[in-house]
Amino acid sequence: MADNSANTNIITYHLDPSNPKFWVAAGTIAFLAFVFWRAGGAILKSLDSRGAEISKQIDEAGELLAQAEAQMAAYKEKFGKADADAAAIVQQAKDEAARVTEKSAAELSTLLSRRSAAFGQRMSQLQVQAQNDLKSKAAELAIGALRKSLPEQLDAAALASLADTAIDDLPNRV
Repeated sequence: MADNSANTNIITYHLDPSNPKFWVAAGTIAFLAFVFWRAGGAILKSLDSRGAEISKQIDEAGELLAQAEAQMAAYKEKFGKADADAAAIVQQAKDEAARVTEKSAAELSTLLSRRSAAFGQRMSQLQVQAQNDLKSKAAELAIGALRKSLPEQLDAAALASLADTAIDDLPNRV
């Protein structure tokens, strides 16, 4: 019970009008009551308007957030579509490259076949021409050699007969 009497003493000490703390507390309470009575309406009105402004800003922020999320969803959709379009373009380019490669290979093969055939034909022509030139030159040399050696070995009548026979037979041999 000693604790109760100590608490009672503390309370009576603070509520004693001779204590300066009592008058400081009473003056503070009176001042705050007067200020609240005179300016309370204005303070509450100011706080209410400030609260309404903050509420309005929160609503606007919510609307902006909703708009931003809608835009972000739209951009994600566009980027997804752009990725799909890019993949389609890449695939189309690969297909086109494969088609062009196949076409070029076929054209190159055809060109090489034609050139090879033309080369073979030209080689055959040159070979035939070389054989003909060789036969012609051999015939000329043989005739020239006979013209030199036969007059010494044969008389003029036999020589003329041989020359006529050789000249007549020459187109068949060439």
